[in-house]
Amino acid sequence: MDKGKGFPPLFLFPVFLFLSSGWLSASISFEVKEADSHFWAGEKIERHIMLTNDSPVTEEVIFTWIGGLVLGPFPETLAIAQKEEKRFSLAPGEKKNILVILKFPEVKSRMKYLLQVKVSGNSTSTRSFYYQIFPHPEFASLAAYLNEKGVGVYDPSGRVTSIFKELGVSFSLINNAWGWDYFSGGFIFVGSGAFLKENNPFFNIISGKVANGARVFCFTQNSSEDEKFVASEGNFFFLADTEEEKAGLLLLPRGKGWIIFSPFLTAEGFFQEPLSQVIFEKALKRMIELEPHSWCKAGYLGPTDDELFSFLKEIGFANFPSPQFLITSLEREKEIEECFYSKRVPLVIFAFGVEKKSAAILSKEIPEIKLKREDSPPLGLKGLFREKRTILLRLPVSLSEVKKDKVWRSTIVQFLTAFGIPLNEF
Repeated sequence: MDKGKGFPPLFLFPVFLFLSSGWLSASISFEVKEADSHFWAGEKIERHIMLTNDSPVTEEVIFTWIGGLVLGPFPETLAIAQKEEKRFSLAPGEKKNILVILKFPEVKSRMKYLLQVKVSGNSTSTRSFYYQIFPHPEFASLAAYLNEKGVGVYDPSGRVTSIFKELGVSFSLINNAWGWDYFSGGFIFVGSGAFLKENNPFFNIISGKVANGARVFCFTQNSSEDEKFVASEGNFFFLADTEEEKAGLLLLPRGKGWIIFSPFLTAEGFFQEPLSQVIFEKALKRMIELEPHSWCKAGYLGPTDDELFSFLKEIGFANFPSPQFLITSLEREKEIEECFYSKRVPLVIFAFGVEKKSAAILSKEIPEIKLKREDSPPLGLKGLFREKRTILLRLPVSLSEVKKDKVWRSTIVQFLTAFGIPLNEF
């Protein structure tokens, strides 16, 4: 006998109990056969729940399930959209398969859907199963933009090209070194296996393209040999909505361009896994938003053979002859004074360790920002730099320590990038 179908779609039900993934000790055990948990909004799925009577007597079973979107933090509130109850007898050792059909609602952002199953006989067991519901990605407008800008693909495995064909993205497939000499597009996509030893020439070619302003997306590489690329580059910082979704994108500024690397996105099974498509949509949007480094249009105030200049070159600095702003170290006091006197372009000054400002520099009332490891640029930094035209960045460690620490390097890159964004307003 079935009961409870057609339950009001937005009945709010507080979920207080039985939210563990295990089940209580009971005479009736049960399990859901399917393990997948990522689905599209509006999708309909089947769950097969197998019940087993582990007791020596016949059980009169009441099987109830409810499903709905989870609203708010714990204690969770469930917007029940579905509910069903079945009653039946189960002999000792007998198994029964019950089909549950879930209809996921339309959502505008990622949401959690809960299926809660309750089995009552001589005792009661309850289990909760969570599913992630995603809105459908909008690839059409992204594909149209990419088609205008030009897309190059290096794809040893052949899987990335099948994705672009399905999404309607036009591309140039270039799997040989000389072909890249003729590619002038702004976007490059790299499939797995690109950084194996036999493909090393490609890495050098791509590095040159990035330095000149290209934006490159690297799918997850498939061996420890490939991953040496990430380890050797350093300076990555994360672009992740949550750790739970494993959608962390690693963003690396290099020269005038950018590299985005996904540790979790493979081209294999791309259209079978909603999360893969969500990550890729996010990566494409980020690539389109990125602009060539305007902080690369900076100049260096001081000799080009000193330690700070060498470090800046390592993280992608290009010394422009007609810069929009200048970078220097606190020890270049004479050059800083001349810059103030001549009213040259804005100035970013680095102070490492215990370096102190001289009386002459103190008299200029230069704003000082004390950086900490893993700091992010404050919201008012652009406006402060625009107003004062000079900023002192003070680090508590020496430059030699910074050069050996990837986190410090990433922090400095983020601050320099933040300074560069508004400079066309000077």
